[in-house]
Parts: sequence; structure tokens; C-alpha cells
Amino acid sequence: MTISLSDFFQDDLNKDYKALPSHELDESPCKLIIGIDDNNHRLKLYLCKMHPKIRSIHLSMIEHHIKYVNLKQHEEEIVRQLSL
Repeated sequence: MTISLSDFFQDDLNKDYKALPSHELDESPCKLIIGIDDNNHRLKLYLCKMHPKIRSIHLSMIEHHIKYVNLKQHEEEIVRQLSL
């Protein structure tokens, strides 16, 4: 499963969020700004690299944050990193 960045951000933001089908980080359209904190040896936590205090054991929660909190800032950073 791979979804394009434009499709990820294109949703109608007035509709309820529907998480992407189950997938791994390397398949996420947001993978460039999602990190993994595995310093806690019990859990692997995903985090938003732009807002490192935002962490979750669920990748979908970080993708939700990226899509609905500072959407343009997140999208612009992903596009910037794609151009490097």
C-alpha cells in the first residue's frame, strides 16, 4: 500500500478522519518527517520530527497529527525534503 503525498493531504478536512490501511513506516506518505524513538526498550514510539513531543505507538496517530495540525507546515517540509 502506497498513497501519494497529494492524495494524503487532498481529503476533505470537514469529514471524519479515516486512517490509512495498515502499513509500515516506509510506506507512509509522511515518512520523511516521522521518526522512531526506540530508546525505550519496551516500546517503539513513532514521532513527528517537527514536533518531537508528539509520540505514539501507533503510526496512524502521527499521520493524523501531520494531516490536521499545522497541515501546510508539514506538507511544505515533506516537499522540501523530497527536493533535496
